[in-house]
Amino acid sequence: MDNMNSNMGSFNSQPNGYNYNTQNTNKSSKNGCLIALAAAGGTVIAIGIVILIAIIAIILAIGNAVGSVSSSITSSSDAVAVAAYDTDYVETLYFEGTIADNGMYSTGYNHQWTLDEIDRLIDDEYNKGLILYLDSPGGGTYESDEMYQRIMKYKELTGRPVYAYMGSQATSGALYIAMAADEIYAGRMTLTGSIGVIMQNYDLSGLMDKLGIKESNIKSGANKDMFGYSGYTDEQRQILQSIIDENYEIFVNIVAQSRNLPVETVKPLADGRVFSAQQAKDAGLIDNIATYDQFMENLKSLDDFYSCEFIDAKNTSTSLFGYLFSQSQMSTDNGIYSKLAELFENKNKSPFYYIYQN
Repeated sequence: MDNMNSNMGSFNSQPNGYNYNTQNTNKSSKNGCLIALAAAGGTVIAIGIVILIAIIAIILAIGNAVGSVSSSITSSSDAVAVAAYDTDYVETLYFEGTIADNGMYSTGYNHQWTLDEIDRLIDDEYNKGLILYLDSPGGGTYESDEMYQRIMKYKELTGRPVYAYMGSQATSGALYIAMAADEIYAGRMTLTGSIGVIMQNYDLSGLMDKLGIKESNIKSGANKDMFGYSGYTDEQRQILQSIIDENYEIFVNIVAQSRNLPVETVKPLADGRVFSAQQAKDAGLIDNIATYDQFMENLKSLDDFYSCEFIDAKNTSTSLFGYLFSQSQMSTDNGIYSKLAELFENKNKSPFYYIYQN
């Protein structure tokens, strides 16, 4: 600053006669200014933190409000509040996208909302049946099984029928959920099957060696870091394979029980392969092939659903993340939004999946 001060300190011939030479500034004045600036800076930072906390609280409140407002049942015309529906109806629940519990980062299917909606239907005497619309590659083993069990609970406690329709794809965990239905329909171009379990990880040890990077963990046991990037030991492979085998057996047995097929018949079908709709029907995995319109017309003609309204239930915007980004330019910028959503939705997931990998 001394050079700057000497350069800036020669303006003596000013209109008002002031001398701007800073070399003569008192050192104590400098210190006082610095203290004042530090105090002011601290105050600004504190105020900034308070404002940031307030903004976060407001955003969370808006997100909750958006989620609660958009959690509605819609008929073919106007939106109808859940609590206000007071006539017999059959409700369609949608399983679109990956079956996973992503909490506030959910941008499509919302697992917890769907579970809660089924519980609500159990207690609603106006509800006369349930339709599952499945267009999904599957998802987590836990979430798929939890949803299957919740639908089975609905059937057990209410005695009401459940029908499933498969969209373009209903594989792995989506097929698992469909097994809770009394009848399963699919379009003629539907892809289904993929009965099995998968766990994916990456062995980056070779790359890490080339870069001179070593994984150094302090752990309580030999297998605590089995999901690291250095590959698996033989013992760890056996541990993980035993879990996958257990989940696989549950899946196979559910298919066998639901479709009234011997386990010995299901096992050859359950090697992860996918089926066309006709192949699935021939194998006994589904009941009928029809367009969605034909499927709905058939249901509306059933005695069980005489005089019932047919309504859709969708939680259209339960994601604070999705809501905020959908309002920004980012939502239309070459898929940037979808990539960010995928990043958030893959955070902290279980490593085990009933999912079709293509």
